[in-house]
Amino acid sequence: MTSLVELLFKPHDLQSLTRFYFAWSAIYMVVHLIWDALSSLTPKFSLRILTLKINELYSSTTFATSVFYVVILLDLTNPLRTNDVFIFPLIISALSGFMVSLAVLPPIKRDA
Repeated sequence: MTSLVELLFKPHDLQSLTRFYFAWSAIYMVVHLIWDALSSLTPKFSLRILTLKINELYSSTTFATSVFYVVILLDLTNPLRTNDVFIFPLIISALSGFMVSLAVLPPIKRDA
């Protein structure tokens, strides 16, 4: 079984990179949801608001991509440095960014 350190900081092939992305995105979302639920600044937490969290999902994949690039920069012996898997983080970020962009396309009434 993969250790937590390897899971979070040492992706070495496409399979471990997928786990790495899922782990960092999940950590980000769990922290956000707990903070949101406990905050007095936000409305009462409900499972119905999860559909409104696409911006946070985009942020979580962007965060995971940033962590991946830092890991690759610091780990000079990582085999992913010379692999084509760099396209995977870009696709994940691009797809979630595309969804966020489409979500804000329709005009909405703004308070003046």
